[in-house]
Amino acid sequence: MTSVLFSGCSFVLGSGLDKTKEDPGNFCNVLSDNLFGSDTKIKNIAVGGYSNERIFLDTAFELTQSRYDYVFVGWTSLHRYVFWMGLELYDSKRSFIPGQSLSALPAHNGNDISWSQDQLAKFEKYFLLLNHAHYYIRDLVSYINILINLAKTKKSKIFFINNLLPWDTGYFDHIKSDITPGLLTRYSRELLNSDNRDDQEINQLYHMMHGHYAEKGGINEPHWLNLYQSFFNMRIDFTDDNVHPGYKSHKLFADFLTEEFKKHN
Repeated sequence: MTSVLFSGCSFVLGSGLDKTKEDPGNFCNVLSDNLFGSDTKIKNIAVGGYSNERIFLDTAFELTQSRYDYVFVGWTSLHRYVFWMGLELYDSKRSFIPGQSLSALPAHNGNDISWSQDQLAKFEKYFLLLNHAHYYIRDLVSYINILINLAKTKKSKIFFINNLLPWDTGYFDHIKSDITPGLLTRYSRELLNSDNRDDQEINQLYHMMHGHYAEKGGINEPHWLNLYQSFFNMRIDFTDDNVHPGYKSHKLFADFLTEEFKKHN
């Protein structure tokens, strides 16, 4: 029997679907059926609202506990932060998510500190701006290579899925020569704030960015099924919350990943 692990945020969990991760229409389950047949042992450890840091930690821990034939990790948006506001007998976990529209962050009334919804919303707005996107990407590259090496020790095949990542096609293609803004991808220009820098500084920062990625092992494109085509941009229908992908989108995701998987194998 083939064993498969899925990890990620609400897209992998299947938020909004009738049975979430157990729903037959969840792309994880459809993909597993497409690739390995119905006689497959699937474990889905995705958590809605999770950050890439938490996805990495949960995946790494799971790989130390059990062996899987295949591991699929769905990465989420960059600017997310998950934390626990107090050591309590009730759930004190909160997630800072840019543009969060599903509901306001619940207030916290702990035994040592209290935060209102309004206070948390104001803090979230500024906190998420404190870390530049490039450094989130650098961390993500680290997570990817740690998981690849960990999977190798278990003889597991690991693949990554772009659920909500923002970069554009060619972002990780490092131009080794001197560059000008006209040679950059749109997202590279955005991160470099190229409209407000001279060409020499843009050139230096561009090579510094790619040097950071190389130091952490690189993006390892062969392990990605949709590096430059995020599920966020592929959605064709929605659940009742008008945010999460609906059944038609999940079917599209599964069929797309099936074909990409075959190219890798």
